[in-house]
Amino acid sequence: MAVDLSELARADRTALLVFEMQRGIVGDLHLMPALAAVVREAGLVSTIGTLAAAGRPAGVRIVHCTVEWRADRAGTMLNTPLVAGIAGRHPEHILTGSKRTEIVPPLRPEDSDLVSVRHSGLSAFAGTELDTTLRALGVTTVVLSGAGLALGLLATAFEAVNRGYSVVVPREAVVDIDPEFGQIVWERTFRLIAARTTVDELVAIWRAT
Repeated sequence: MAVDLSELARADRTALLVFEMQRGIVGDLHLMPALAAVVREAGLVSTIGTLAAAGRPAGVRIVHCTVEWRADRAGTMLNTPLVAGIAGRHPEHILTGSKRTEIVPPLRPEDSDLVSVRHSGLSAFAGTELDTTLRALGVTTVVLSGAGLALGLLATAFEAVNRGYSVVVPREAVVDIDPEFGQIVWERTFRLIAARTTVDELVAIWRAT
């Protein structure tokens, strides 16, 4: 059955989730050169900025989903090789209150934006009030953007679907550290759980609101 994207991504019930676009992850203070390079080459910051700029005036709520850790790691589960490895090699990484946790300047939150901070897990919903916040705003559809298509964004998509949200993903607004694998996940997994679209299509819908 064909999806009516103009209805699914209706501005008054849609939130744009901006995932981990932080200085210490994809910006100038990054510790993962390969991911930062993919983000830069794709022009991801600019693309997400275009989405947000079109969404705000239409009534789309922009939610910046960030991650940060306490210096003593209290409240952070080191139960994956990824997190344990980063925490072990780089004890200064994304510490609460540090510049590495800041959102990259071009995407700095505006007054109407929200910030959802997590301290553990891989999904934007893990241990946060994101679900409660979205429901209080009347949101039924989330649009995903950011870095980590095959990991953090995929985990977020699954949790969103399990909580009853519809998920929309514009291809140009998401990247993965491994572009080839990210494309496989896009073609084989995201097609089963999300409405896949383009930035231009979403921008056109929101500007027509």
